[in-house]
Amino acid sequence: MTSEGVKQYRHRCIALDCLVFTNLAPEHIESHGSYQAYADAKLSIGIQLVRSAKHPRIMVANADDKESTRYLTLPVDSPVPFSLAAVPHAATEHGGSFTFEGVEMRISLPGDFSIRNALAAASVARAFQIPASTIRSALAALREIPGRAQSIDAGQDF
Repeated sequence: MTSEGVKQYRHRCIALDCLVFTNLAPEHIESHGSYQAYADAKLSIGIQLVRSAKHPRIMVANADDKESTRYLTLPVDSPVPFSLAAVPHAATEHGGSFTFEGVEMRISLPGDFSIRNALAAASVARAFQIPASTIRSALAALREIPGRAQSIDAGQDF
């Protein structure tokens, strides 16, 4: 869900059982008028998680982002912080690896942002009791996400 969707109330009436907060980035501020309005719009998705009748209600948040405290203190069943800064990791334009619960995870997606997203996904899976070995296999099987950091070679010279 996006902050743009929040402005259109797209998050309302959805019974969430899990939400992942990755980060707040300044490129969306202009649409909301201020950083605080943008931050509040994103947090309203977390409020929707709090309102959900589903259980468990799990909030997974990137502890490396200064706004994570607002998410991790929401009254949910299970707040789950994750931190790329706290785990051994390496990233290149061809993929990377990170250690999760003592298990080395490898992905074929480029950059630190992909490692961060994979760590978030691993944190969600673990919160739902999925074993680390299954998480490792699933992440290793993911080759690309169409339209996301996808390499396009059309003969261009740049």
